[in-house]
Amino acid sequence: MKLLVVVALGATLGACATADDLRTKQPAFTGETSRPAPEYAGCVQMGWQDAGSDAVTYAPTAKGVTLTVRGIAGYELLLDNQSGSVTMFTRLPYGNGKFVEAARSCL
Repeated sequence: MKLLVVVALGATLGACATADDLRTKQPAFTGETSRPAPEYAGCVQMGWQDAGSDAVTYAPTAKGVTLTVRGIAGYELLLDNQSGSVTMFTRLPYGNGKFVEAARSCL
C-alpha cells in the first residue's frame, strides 16, 4: 500500500507544469499593446483576480512583465508582455475564456 502511494505521488509531482512547459503550447491569445508593460500587466492582473484567480504573480523581466497563476499541479496561466507583444498560455481544460477576455480588454 505504501508503495502505491509513493508511486502515485511521484506521478503527480512529475506532471507539474512549469512556465517553460506552457510556453511550448499553442498560445491561447496573442496581441500587441502600446500601453507600458507595468500598466498593461496591472490591468490584466486585476482582470484575472476579478475572474476568480486569487494568486496572480507579477514578475518584471528584462523587456517587460510576466504574469503567472499556479495551481496544485503547476502553472495554469501565463502571460508574457515583452516590448508590447503579448502572449498568453493556459492549460486550463475549460473556463479560460474569462481570462483571455481580461487580457484582450486591457490592450
